[in-house]
Amino acid sequence: MRKLVGSSVLVGAAAVGAIVLSSQAAFAAGWTVSNSNASGSFTVGLKSGTTVTFKDVTTNQTFTCSASTINGTAPSGSGLANPVANIGSGTFSTCTGPLSSTGTASITSGGLNAVSYNATTGTVSGNISGINATLTIKSILGTCNGTVAGNVGTANNDTFANSTGTLTVPADAAPQQLKITGTTGTCLGLIKANDLVTFAATYVVSSPTPPGLSITPTP
Repeated sequence: MRKLVGSSVLVGAAAVGAIVLSSQAAFAAGWTVSNSNASGSFTVGLKSGTTVTFKDVTTNQTFTCSASTINGTAPSGSGLANPVANIGSGTFSTCTGPLSSTGTASITSGGLNAVSYNATTGTVSGNISGINATLTIKSILGTCNGTVAGNVGTANNDTFANSTGTLTVPADAAPQQLKITGTTGTCLGLIKANDLVTFAATYVVSSPTPPGLSITPTP
């Protein structure tokens, strides 16, 4: 019985190892980006009827924005390493929060990293790293400014659907890598340095027109 159990464990471990190795091998050649914009540029806008949600999970304060546009570059090529696309600039507006506050935000950097690919749905999964953003929150008591830095999609569950150009960024279930790095002004404890933050949004590529931008594994 002990030999049988031991053999079963070894077989199971070997199978898992084989799956992991084959998955790694499948993407060892890198990634292929096809962008119909010759310049390699792209623009995404917030999906109609949705909002961007920033949440300071340390203080349990939520801020939502109903408008957002992000620009970046994803030049065509094959055998590419991560990041396969880079955020250059972006804005968030028509934002509201606690204490009847309003505000805006901007993003200046971020890299989109491809980790896995579902050939059936044509969907890439991964994460966004190297994010740098700023927040401005205004209430009747004053103005609060904050800076944010880190990564999202730490479970590699950010997705990009090639056919529709839809980028989906769900809030991390266990946030640990996106933080408030500093604050100035009248923040009243709503956000504080070193607070953990989540970000959630759904974007759709507006340029190039879908499916003009696609990301697939290099054969």
